Amino acid sequence: MFDGIKPLTSADQPTFAKARAFAAHCASLVREDGLLTAVRFEPAKIPKLAPYLVIIGTVGELDNFQIRLVGTRLVGEFFSADATGAKLSQILKDDEFGRRSRHIMQEVVRTKRPVLNQPGRTRLKSKDYMNLETVSYPLVDDSGAVIKIVVLYDYAFEKAAATV
Repeated sequence: MFDGIKPLTSADQPTFAKARAFAAHCASLVREDGLLTAVRFEPAKIPKLAPYLVIIGTVGELDNFQIRLVGTRLVGEFFSADATGAKLSQILKDDEFGRRSRHIMQEVVRTKRPVLNQPGRTRLKSKDYMNLETVSYPLVDDSGAVIKIVVLYDYAFEKAAATV
């Protein structure tokens, strides 16, 4: 459906450094069944990556998921204010970025497996100079139900061509 979105099957798949480090960290925390419990994931254990994280609580329908935490770097780069506490329906628009983001969240919940969004444009008109890679990991309760999704946003600024 969307190019560049695929299951994360190895911590070596991401090409951006923070995304790769996050994938490796999460992979080190999974249970024998391949699932990561919410109680094992602690943002404080990855202080250099925490500013690039969004944690979403999976309560009810997808658009009613609630944003539990937005890292400080993401507040400054993608949001005009801290979106902690907001519903996804308040944040995501019906543009390509919003549709991709919804699709990724649906895949994470449906498969209970991490999803990689490979490098590419952010698909936000205001951020067309930025390349983005995300890793979305489901966090489950003891019974294996997805109760949160943690997403790391790793981005790089494309150098503009010099003008004369």
